[in-house]
Amino acid sequence: MLQELVKSIVDSFVAPRASARRVIDNVTDFQGVAVIFGLSFTLSAIIILLKTAFGAEAAADFNAMGGAFPFIISNLIFSAVAFAFLCGVIYGVGRLFGGVGTPLEIAAAIAWHSLITVVFSPFLSLSSLTADGGASIMPVFIMLFIAWLLANFTAEAHQFKSVWKVAAVMVGLLFIPAFLMTLAGLSAM
Repeated sequence: MLQELVKSIVDSFVAPRASARRVIDNVTDFQGVAVIFGLSFTLSAIIILLKTAFGAEAAADFNAMGGAFPFIISNLIFSAVAFAFLCGVIYGVGRLFGGVGTPLEIAAAIAWHSLITVVFSPFLSLSSLTADGGASIMPVFIMLFIAWLLANFTAEAHQFKSVWKVAAVMVGLLFIPAFLMTLAGLSAM
């Protein structure tokens, strides 16, 4: 079983659509989604705790929240809300464009995405994205790769043929609100 899990994780990076299909086909209810999401959150919490043990900046944020328990609980609430929101948006927008994914299939794909991308979390932080010099280029590439995996998983869950079209819609969904907020800000001046 452990070998199959490792193979699925490796396949997620090498052949993301095939891996997503295998996960979607094997998850038969929302309890399976909850297990994958729970494992993802648990690994993420362990990584956060390890980062606070070895990093002064992370430890300061951690202590400002009141310690381990409140920090982990607030992170769980944020993660659950973000997961539900992302699943809703991917389901709704995918259906709008003719996708056939069910809420369970979308949730399974997104839960699996969050599980396999947790390995990148030690390399992603606000300070690493705003650092001076070339050190900030690596997190940008990691974020692009994570977005590429999400586009592949979304395309497979909705059974779209083109990952590029899914990626274009994802980019559009990022820029349209930014553009509207810019217009709103300009008209307020």
